[in-house]
Amino acid sequence: MTNTNDPYKTNGQNTHAGSTNQGRDEAQKGWQPSPQQPGESAISYQTRMNAYNQNKS
Repeated sequence: MTNTNDPYKTNGQNTHAGSTNQGRDEAQKGWQPSPQQPGESAISYQTRMNAYNQNKS
């Protein structure tokens, strides 16, 4: 199961850069972090949360 409509992930793959960028953008926009998505691996989710926490103001 892939998350094809996520603009941060290319070709439905959970890339490290995509996870980092998504977490950073959500933090900078003041949004709540997204819950773990279907098809998103645990390590991708953790990477995203780390980026979110590092970038939230």
